[in-house]
Amino acid sequence: MIDTDQAMYLIYTSKTIDYPITPQKLLGLTKLKYIDTGKIGKALYTEQDVSLNIKGTVKPIYNTKISKEIPAKICSLVVVKDPVTQNMKFPSGEISIQQTADNFLGGEGLIAYHYLIFLFMFPIEGENNKRWEKHFNSSFEYRGARLRLRSKGTAAAFKRIAKKKDMGVFLYATYLFVKSSIRENKAYVKSIKNYIAEYDEWYTEAEIKVAKAKNLESLFKVVTATEGRLNVAI
Repeated sequence: MIDTDQAMYLIYTSKTIDYPITPQKLLGLTKLKYIDTGKIGKALYTEQDVSLNIKGTVKPIYNTKISKEIPAKICSLVVVKDPVTQNMKFPSGEISIQQTADNFLGGEGLIAYHYLIFLFMFPIEGENNKRWEKHFNSSFEYRGARLRLRSKGTAAAFKRIAKKKDMGVFLYATYLFVKSSIRENKAYVKSIKNYIAEYDEWYTEAEIKVAKAKNLESLFKVVTATEGRLNVAI
């Protein structure tokens, strides 16, 4: 038996899309011969209970090796998952990539994972925001509007962006926007709708930073703010 995380890794690997997985879980897939030298193994297709059925016409664009690594990195920093099922958790409960694709993205399953990572960069109050708080600023709890919301409007806008922009760069642009919104132990993050209306400048800045980056980690290094506190911590 494989868990949800391993199943999603297989699905996205079959589409040549990165998906984060722990070394232990990857080793398990290798032992089952579902993964062979980094690709889907022949043994997978002989198993009747494994289905690679997430579909879509929009596939995330990556123009560089580093941009391709960004989604999994941001996912590891801010996304909250159920420890047993590995499904992502919203205040309303566990959510799945397939359900998100079907109900919000018009069936575009190949970018549903990225849409959810995008949403997790926008804060909410409560337990499901602990990873966001720990990463962006561990000295205060977010007390503000609930910005992490799935909606058909933001999903449609995300889909339009995904069709023409580098996915890694766009997610990093969003990361830079959110990071810039935290000042003096307070978060001044705009709504998703307002961010999307002005994301172009952030995208250009992110594109330049990604192009100049020597490696992935250099984009997420710890920086010290002018007021003498840590602004970002990995």
